[in-house]
Amino acid sequence: ALANCLDRQQVVDSVLSGLSTVPNSYLPPEHPLYDPSVTVYSFNVTAASQLLEQAGWLDVDQDPSTPRQARGIAGIPSGTPFEVNYITTNAVQRQQVSTILVASLAQCGIKVNVQYLDANILYAPGPDGVLFGRSFDLAEFAMGSTGMGTPCDWYTRSEVPNAANHWVGTNVSGFRDPAFDTACLAAQRSLPDDPDHAAAYARAQSIFANELPVIPLYWRVKTAATRADLCYFSLDPTASSNLWNIEAFDSGTACQP
Repeated sequence: ALANCLDRQQVVDSVLSGLSTVPNSYLPPEHPLYDPSVTVYSFNVTAASQLLEQAGWLDVDQDPSTPRQARGIAGIPSGTPFEVNYITTNAVQRQQVSTILVASLAQCGIKVNVQYLDANILYAPGPDGVLFGRSFDLAEFAMGSTGMGTPCDWYTRSEVPNAANHWVGTNVSGFRDPAFDTACLAAQRSLPDDPDHAAAYARAQSIFANELPVIPLYWRVKTAATRADLCYFSLDPTASSNLWNIEAFDSGTACQP
């Protein structure tokens, strides 16, 4: 329901000038191991409202501008408003994104209170840190990887922040699914020519898309500026630095058309 309530396409179109896309998985569609059959969630208030009603979050006053209320949900007193806190950094892009997402969640009858934190506070290690200490309702944060390997291990049980990983594990939602862990491990321990290699990655992506340990918002745009007469500069999304091929740079008359 929350995935259907987030207008991620508007974020891509307005904040990122249409230069990115809305993710369906932790892999982009261009990746050779991307599974095109994964479940896709688009912005759909009607579909989200139906799911929320089924879960017991009712629009009691028939006014979408007010929060839904709980009815018959185990462990939640009836009449409790659907109101959550949303934390992220105070970076300009984060503020722009959160403004759009808060407005789209409101269309579903979900009230959101945004708190902008200094990055050092948001990313402080647990157990006291708010993100890695897993002390939040909603959190918007960035993750990145280099290379072509698929980061399914971000969502395995061993990556839940704890003392063993110094409270900076990547699985901040606390997602635990033995089938996902098995598929991810099988994928990462197999070779590309193994018959089960791609199938294992597909199984992991399918579980991820159905269970949604996190909701991917958008792919970050990688940008750089160079001189007009500089040649052989090339952005590579799998490289950690824009200068990954600096030894090939050239300029002026030495450049070939």
